[in-house]
Amino acid sequence: MPSFRPIAVRSLGGSSPSAAPPPSGSASTTCGRCRRASPARMAIGGGLRRARRFYGEGRSRPTDSPAGGPTPSCKLAERTQEAADPGGCSMLRITDSLLLPDGALRVRFIHARGPGGQHVNKAATGVEVRVALAALPPEVALRIAARYPAHVTGDDELVVAADGERSQLRNRRAAETRLVAMVLGCLTPPRPRCPTRVPPSSRRARRVAKRHRGEIKRWRRGGAGDEG
Repeated sequence: MPSFRPIAVRSLGGSSPSAAPPPSGSASTTCGRCRRASPARMAIGGGLRRARRFYGEGRSRPTDSPAGGPTPSCKLAERTQEAADPGGCSMLRITDSLLLPDGALRVRFIHARGPGGQHVNKAATGVEVRVALAALPPEVALRIAARYPAHVTGDDELVVAADGERSQLRNRRAAETRLVAMVLGCLTPPRPRCPTRVPPSSRRARRVAKRHRGEIKRWRRGGAGDEG
């Protein structure tokens, strides 16, 4: 026997439609009079919206590296606290052996250019994080200065800015994540370049290209009939 789905029936007086009652044993999550979500439904939806806003759409919560290696660049920057001093300042974790204390970081809030409407023009939501290269190992500081010259100031400070989010907290996390990724990329020394010889095929291709270019110039000068 075919099943029929109950539909809303509007009375002749123009009143609001009345939906069919929910089946017995199931909790109603929608108000039938005003057609709005119930407080329980709103609480569930609010939690999902907050989680999506924090972690992003379609992105899972960041987890620790299973191999115990360095922190990947896409992961949020981690902060740790010394066990001997629970009330002390937190430290930005680069690796297990390289930690940056908050005293080595200078945070400045700037006007952002990202989303936010008029809120962007009234509040300084952008974050600029500065770290002195002296707080890093000397060889790492030299690699950072060579690889990121536009981010290093005359006072030997590495500057990283973030203004893509609407809140200062998220922009600070984004700036710290970029800082960690930049330092991680300079921890390993670059591979030395091995001197190689030019292969004969490249030399032949270069001669063919030069000969073809010369033919084009000769035809432009009208020297096509000189051969004869």
